[in-house]
Amino acid sequence: MKTSLFKILTVTAGAALLFAGPVAHAESTYGYNATTPASPVSATARVDIEVNIPKLILLRVGSSGATIDKVTFEAAPTVGSVNPTWTDGNSQPVDWDGNAPTFAATVAAGSNATVNAYLWHNNTTTATLSCANSNIVGTLDPTQITVTHTGGLAHPGANTGCTTPTTSLARNTALTGQWTYAVTPAAIANMAAGTNSERVTYTAVTL
Repeated sequence: MKTSLFKILTVTAGAALLFAGPVAHAESTYGYNATTPASPVSATARVDIEVNIPKLILLRVGSSGATIDKVTFEAAPTVGSVNPTWTDGNSQPVDWDGNAPTFAATVAAGSNATVNAYLWHNNTTTATLSCANSNIVGTLDPTQITVTHTGGLAHPGANTGCTTPTTSLARNTALTGQWTYAVTPAAIANMAAGTNSERVTYTAVTL
């Protein structure tokens, strides 16, 4: 008998705890007027509501995912007023007037000088986009690679020297820009033969 009674009490207590657990704590007030029943009375109760949102910032330059886009330029020389069909080999004749050659850069096949850039954040204030260069190979000066832009997301500076961060980027706004890279003939004329390259790393940060 005692054992059965104990089991019943245990089950009853467990059920009470189960139903009591999820109950929220809220205010309880009352209004009361015993002397003037016709007068209105009131009671108030308050509930605090909170929405927790994680901070998020997104940046994409070029392709989506882990792919690093590569912009490749090919330079072709012009000697004097002559632009011959250049072929590999030694001691080939050329009509040279003695002046320094000039170079014109074209975008290599399979490459694209224009990339799309995207940025979004939900920071309380604004965000900033900056860049830095590394892995410099050869005689390339990052300021020799110019960048022009269209759209709402400006490149951080007029070249890959990255001297002017893009600031005051608004919250909850999908920003898009088209960045076009170029190298001037004068810049190419001052580079040494061979591969001249750099890596530009873009960083978006909330303030």
